[in-house]
Amino acid sequence: MNRATLIILTTILTNCISFIFSLIIAPIFNDTATGYQTGDSIKLIIIVIIITPIAETILFFSLIRVILQKIDSSGKYFIILSSILFGISHNYSIIYIIDTFITGAIWAYVYLISEKRLENPTVNLIIIHILCNCIMTSLSLI
Repeated sequence: MNRATLIILTTILTNCISFIFSLIIAPIFNDTATGYQTGDSIKLIIIVIIITPIAETILFFSLIRVILQKIDSSGKYFIILSSILFGISHNYSIIYIIDTFITGAIWAYVYLISEKRLENPTVNLIIIHILCNCIMTSLSLI
């Protein structure tokens, strides 16, 4: 699987999970928190679609991987810690935390795959994160 396919499939998978949580699971619990806010479109694009994915990828994935790399060569603690912190940082609701925890675990795994393939894992995740935020933000504005 090449880099573009990895990025596209990961984006599709994580958006499908988010759709399941937001369209099926959240209504069961009467949970309307999505984390996406409407308002000034330019600010929304700059913050949610550009700045946030870069900052979150560096903070929750790249930095944690660098810190844990010497004691966690397999990456299992990296996946666990990154996904927990990523999920908790999206504390709009318990459903949203679970959704972003699962997304974080997938993204951490993709980070390790990219690292093993000698690709730039940070760039791959930033692209995936931007694509996911772009799709979800666009849908929330409809």
